[in-house]
Amino acid sequence: MAAVPLETSSAERWARLREDVQRCQLRRGAWYPVLSLATDEAVLEVRRKTAIVPLAYLEVVRSRPKASGCGAQGATDCSPSR
Repeated sequence: MAAVPLETSSAERWARLREDVQRCQLRRGAWYPVLSLATDEAVLEVRRKTAIVPLAYLEVVRSRPKASGCGAQGATDCSPSR
């Protein structure tokens, strides 16, 4: 199955970082499709991989933003250490 480019993604929600987060490799200001939402975290599509990010770090919107951004390389789980 071929990956769908972000420009044509049918994501119902989009998210971006509210502020720079040192442990997170997402780029502040870039919009990422939301694959799923939980009460305290979101799963985002970042360069054809998934990243789990606490909702406290994110701004989430329902419609696709006009300005598109691309994700940072090597994005990984941004969850706090347990």
